[in-house]
Amino acid sequence: AHAVLSEAYASLTPDYRAPKEVMPMAREEANRAIALDEKDSEGHTALSAVMLRYDWNWDGARREVLRAIELNPSDADAHDLYANYLAASGQAEESVREIRIAQQLDPLSLMIELDLMGNLMGARHYDAALAEAQRVIQMHPESPIGYAWGGMAYVMKGDPKAGVPLLRKAYEISPIVPIQHFLAIAEAVSGNKAEAKRLLDGLEQAAKSRYICAYE
Repeated sequence: AHAVLSEAYASLTPDYRAPKEVMPMAREEANRAIALDEKDSEGHTALSAVMLRYDWNWDGARREVLRAIELNPSDADAHDLYANYLAASGQAEESVREIRIAQQLDPLSLMIELDLMGNLMGARHYDAALAEAQRVIQMHPESPIGYAWGGMAYVMKGDPKAGVPLLRKAYEISPIVPIQHFLAIAEAVSGNKAEAKRLLDGLEQAAKSRYICAYE
């Protein structure tokens, strides 16, 4: 339960809460989980996520996630996180291979699908990312994830006009900050500069009253 609570705190950032508000609590709960049961893989995965995404402690993040996989080789979330560690450390092809393992272990996880598409994009496998996005749209037409990443795959392939409708659909389903940011990019490179500016101005305005990740 403490490991899952750690994951819940961590999931609030960067889209809803500032990292400094929630990641220390995520670390505390992960450490509590490990203290209660050192051989439970979830606690090590949760701690690795904090080290990777907040502390930038690469050695610690790698140590903890590999310990999680050692304890439970069937832990899809651990393989997913290890793939993200590999991507963050510049090992793009290795990250794709690792996240394919996570997908095989939990083929219905939308979070793993999201990370798979992101890691494929990071490895510049845009056609593969687009194919995965189309599969996700078929499986989960009510989710914005497939539309958003499919749209960005088109943008990165050099066909932003094909990507804009998908991103507009994603934004219609869920107008959250990352999708608004993606859509602004697509509108800009499609030549719709006024719409891109309107979207970005919306983020600037929202940031005056609530937390908005500076990257977006």
